[in-house]
Amino acid sequence: MAVKRKDKTDNHDTPAKNKRIRQEKVGDFSDDEDLSDIDDADIFNGIRIPVELPPIKSAEENPGPRMVITEIVANNFKSYFGEVTIGKFHKVRT
Repeated sequence: MAVKRKDKTDNHDTPAKNKRIRQEKVGDFSDDEDLSDIDDADIFNGIRIPVELPPIKSAEENPGPRMVITEIVANNFKSYFGEVTIGKFHKVRT
């Protein structure tokens, strides 16, 4: 006797699945991203150029508190068994 999975539905034609099939067969990716708000000046040789981000402040410009990692304690992490301490990092890199 076959048991029917609860997470499967009888309706396999979802809009997302139909869109993916259309994109794979026809190569129709026209509705993936709305590009109506992009100016022609933002496109160079068919490549969209992102907006310039503000410069990152250095530690001297931002005198607020910072988090400094001095060591990492890994407990059963991936191939490390038990508790492994990684660190006492060099002062230049922290």
